[in-house]
Amino acid sequence: NLHIHLRPLRAALYAHLDINSTIEEEFPVLMNGICVWDKTNVLPNDSYIDLLESPLKAVEEFRNILPQKPMHVSNEDWWKHEFALRSIIAEICCSYSGSTFLGTLQPLLDNMKKPVKIDKREKKSGRDRKERQVSHYRAWRRLQRTEETNMEKRERYMILFPDLLE
Repeated sequence: NLHIHLRPLRAALYAHLDINSTIEEEFPVLMNGICVWDKTNVLPNDSYIDLLESPLKAVEEFRNILPQKPMHVSNEDWWKHEFALRSIIAEICCSYSGSTFLGTLQPLLDNMKKPVKIDKREKKSGRDRKERQVSHYRAWRRLQRTEETNMEKRERYMILFPDLLE
């Protein structure tokens, strides 16, 4: 999950925003074919604050995490990975600079290679992978179901977050 790899950049944003406490972040991660939730407390840290000012440098820095396309990854999936990296960096950096998301993202996409045409073998395996992901999501959703009615869920929510109600 790219959000996990970009934690240092978000920690710099937290430091810029003068947040003085830990922030709990939670993201889904696929481990051995099973979705688990990575939950971590992040301390604000200004080590990467210079990258918040230069999204292009941030892309280059964080591309080093996985600099080359692994053999088992299709060209289409690698392009999606590259796009997602740039999108998340743009989201974090525009929060720092106050610019718009699209205004920050566009220069990051200018130097991005166009996806290579996908051959039929990759397309088929991509479809199979998508079907597995959907069935995995459905299984996860079944685990999230409770016997609570919507009214009971609403009442529980109102107890947990009374300050959000007006």
